[in-house]
Amino acid sequence: MEEGDAFAELYTAVGQRLWHAVYVYTGGHREMTDDVVAEAVVRTLERGDSVRSRSSYVYRGAFRLAAFELRRPSTVSEFREKGFVTSDGAMQSLFGAVAQWPPKP
Repeated sequence: MEEGDAFAELYTAVGQRLWHAVYVYTGGHREMTDDVVAEAVVRTLERGDSVRSRSSYVYRGAFRLAAFELRRPSTVSEFREKGFVTSDGAMQSLFGAVAQWPPKP
């Protein structure tokens, strides 16, 4: 399987749900979410056959990358989006609830 095909296959399998989960986790940082999800998929594919469950590995990697990025001091102005547009009512409710959490000290 070619590299592009493998990326597309894995992203098709987990990409949308993973992207939404990371988006909520990052508090609405769209660019960070895009970067983290893409990097996690690439790193998973780089591991090749040593990964037993690609979907589990890509999720774990994405959340670890997101946590690292959130702890890292910002070098450029990063803006959190004001709203989350989705037709999925449950996802909208989840994002709204997470947005109400107090910031970390």
